Amino acid sequence: MKRLKTLVLALSVLTGLTLTSCLNTDSDPYQSAYIMGEVNSGIMSMTVVSPGGISVTPTEASVMSFFASQGMTVSDITGKTVVAYYRWNTETTQIPSDATDITGVELYALELLNNPTLVVDAANVGVEKRDSVATHPIISLNYEVSGFTYKPYFFGENSTTLILPVNYYVPVGVTSSLTLVYYPDDAATVTDKEQGILRLYLNFRANTDADYSTDYESYALALYGGLGYFNKAYDLGTSAGGGRSILAEWGGSLPSEIRIVVSENPYSTDLENGNTTQHEYEVLSWDEYVDSLPL
Repeated sequence: MKRLKTLVLALSVLTGLTLTSCLNTDSDPYQSAYIMGEVNSGIMSMTVVSPGGISVTPTEASVMSFFASQGMTVSDITGKTVVAYYRWNTETTQIPSDATDITGVELYALELLNNPTLVVDAANVGVEKRDSVATHPIISLNYEVSGFTYKPYFFGENSTTLILPVNYYVPVGVTSSLTLVYYPDDAATVTDKEQGILRLYLNFRANTDADYSTDYESYALALYGGLGYFNKAYDLGTSAGGGRSILAEWGGSLPSEIRIVVSENPYSTDLENGNTTQHEYEVLSWDEYVDSLPL
């Protein structure tokens, strides 16, 4: 079962496709599944659309019930990237395995994948509440498992949203954040921009001054309860706190190339540990990403 879950995550979360979970039993006629995609909404309806063109539209009753229980409205997440979990009664509803337009199912859980982006000019580097300097390293943005290598990519053709597969040690009982930061005045950033390259920094912050446990990796937690631990979405057209967006600061159009810079350490959560190194990763276009999939 553990290997099955690994392969399901590797194949389905990478592509944003909908895959069913373990088969239902005779006593439980419900089948469950999930989809990773962008939210489109109506007055009381919601449709989640994957980059591959699969759409899931849960019943209005289940949507209203779910959002009421969360104290939210559909408009709060319209345009956001989510993982939507849904189910259906196989005794009354049949959904073909190759279905691309799925309706009449029940929404029962939702994970918002969007994380903050930030533009920080020279005057605000290191300024409390105006910056997001890293306090701890991550493990990798190219995590390898079961023969698959996860890579950063654009979430669809002409999309301004990046999906970063971030494996990191999750601090227990401590608030943390993973912010994608653009430093327009940084020397390396300026040099890259002259070559048409957008240089961004993924900064991991944990609200503790101490080294913490390496017991819980985000990838492992994604397998057993929350895909959002591992899959992080960043919309370059928005910004944390309503400030300048990265895309607007860059010039409005998408760059020819994006590089993500991150501090990594597979052995420790201490940023100053001797094994911490800085790595750069290129973000794949949607077409490049699809071509790279082992399918």
